[in-house]
Amino acid sequence: MIKSLLTISDENLWIGFVFAFQALILSLAFAYRYHLLQKAKEKTDARLLRESQNRKKIIEDEVIKKTEALKQALETKEILLKEIHHRVKNNLQIILSIIRLQNDEIEDKIISEKFLNLENRINAISKTYSMLLLKENLEKIEMQEYVDVLLLDIGASLHQQKQSIEIATTIDASLPLQECAYVGLIINELVTNSYKYAFEGKGGKIQITLTHQNDNYLLIVQDNGKGFEKETKKQTLGLKLIDTLVYGQLRGEMLQETTHHTKYTIRFTL
Repeated sequence: MIKSLLTISDENLWIGFVFAFQALILSLAFAYRYHLLQKAKEKTDARLLRESQNRKKIIEDEVIKKTEALKQALETKEILLKEIHHRVKNNLQIILSIIRLQNDEIEDKIISEKFLNLENRINAISKTYSMLLLKENLEKIEMQEYVDVLLLDIGASLHQQKQSIEIATTIDASLPLQECAYVGLIINELVTNSYKYAFEGKGGKIQITLTHQNDNYLLIVQDNGKGFEKETKKQTLGLKLIDTLVYGQLRGEMLQETTHHTKYTIRFTL
């Protein structure tokens, strides 16, 4: 009986040992499988990281190439623009020289004055290209410097230095080439008219103001001369040109005050 019980106990112990051994084997198998999967995951992550880094490097290299190409294209564009502006300026200077030579041969004062007016108008445009060539910024022109140079040329061409005429400017704006030329032509016409008709050989003052707020611009050209009656004033080529520039090109508005003195207030938006 005792021997039989021992035999049963040994069998149970053996069975328990077998189950424990099998469990150990399974645990080791699972552990080894997990280790293999972890290694495979690490290899996959490493491969994906390398591929990601390679793609990033390729993209960075492509961005650098594209940026360099754009930079070179912009530099080429600026060189071409400067060359175009230079040629336009030279062509305008040739035209001015021809007009001056032709004007030297004209004895009729009225015709000579018309040639002089034409010369000043072309000069106003030519100065815009000269300013662009002197500056690095090909987008806009600083109007203070441009107006100062323009006024010196107008005074010299009209031989008005002997008159005691004072010109004051308040300029706080820069304009693109096209609009700069329009404003220059307007100032040229109005200042020329003041020189010729406002003061009757006496002294006086001309004041020019150009300011802006955001994209809204205000141009005022005024003098303290005698003024004129608009109803009796003939619509000259210069006044027609001003109307065309203000309303047609700048799409602005203009207020004229001419009863006692002359004042032009021009507003436009870019």
